Amino acid sequence: MSNSSTLVEFISFFETAMQIQRQVQSKNDHDSRYTIPKVVTDYEIEQHAVQLYTRIFFGEVQGQIKAASRYCMNYQVDHKNSFTEYTVMDRSVTNNGLANNLDKAGNPRAFDEYIPAISVVKYSEKSKEVTCDCRLFERIGYFCRHILYVLRMTNVKVIPNKYVMKRWCIDVITLKDPNTYFDSNQVGSSEEFGIQMKENYKMVDHAIGLYKDDPEKLSSLKDTIRGLKDKAVEEMGNDHTLSKDEFIEGLVGIPKPDKVSVYCPNNLRSKGCGKRITNVREEAIKQQAVNHRTCSYCNEIGHNSRGCKVRKQKILEKN
Repeated sequence: MSNSSTLVEFISFFETAMQIQRQVQSKNDHDSRYTIPKVVTDYEIEQHAVQLYTRIFFGEVQGQIKAASRYCMNYQVDHKNSFTEYTVMDRSVTNNGLANNLDKAGNPRAFDEYIPAISVVKYSEKSKEVTCDCRLFERIGYFCRHILYVLRMTNVKVIPNKYVMKRWCIDVITLKDPNTYFDSNQVGSSEEFGIQMKENYKMVDHAIGLYKDDPEKLSSLKDTIRGLKDKAVEEMGNDHTLSKDEFIEGLVGIPKPDKVSVYCPNNLRSKGCGKRITNVREEAIKQQAVNHRTCSYCNEIGHNSRGCKVRKQKILEKN
């Protein structure tokens, strides 16, 4: 791409770049759905994170879980009125609160990698609210090693729903929007119906992924799904899909006329016709670029001697 690239070239480059992004996203989505990473601890919360997060993001969370099991230790516990305050010490941190593996030279994420030697975690067992003064969750969106250590101490086996950021989950992109299948006025609870639709899609998609390398079992699965579809048609009736004309009729609110009375004008050529209106600056540049002629008779600029009015006037006077 350059400043002189045409619109067609720009669209071609843009489509190529978008296709690369879609391919990378499709591969990452497939890996998140159909691969299981290796767990490194006996934390039950790690098993929950495997089922919850994408593979790339799970690697970040797993690093915090590993650090919680290896380096964190409880330094002090202080029971307050509505919460308990845990002082957690990180044994991997030295040098005035900087981690040993912190890249201090030109790292744009140096602030994210900063780990305090001692952190205070506040946890309420009643409301399941937890905070840490290192603020890793507020900055990035996943629990730090200090919170994970406290959750294990308090026998919490899953990540609370309020602290699960949707953008990091496996099912953040659904195969089809369930809201296109129902009317909220006809179905009791749209939220509950949407959850059921997502679960059904997820199970079918997972089964297809498991059988993708076995054509025989994949064909058997197809027959099973076809049987379920035939049973649904028998019980609920065949759902009529709107054609393009029917969709437009419903959109504009009038039926399609039997006879067309309005036609496009003949010999219409609007693409590329006419001249673009130029501004004052463009006109000045255009005038400067013109090679102005100089008259050899009167030395005036803008005409030659053949069209010189002074010369013609002299000739008339002589005659």
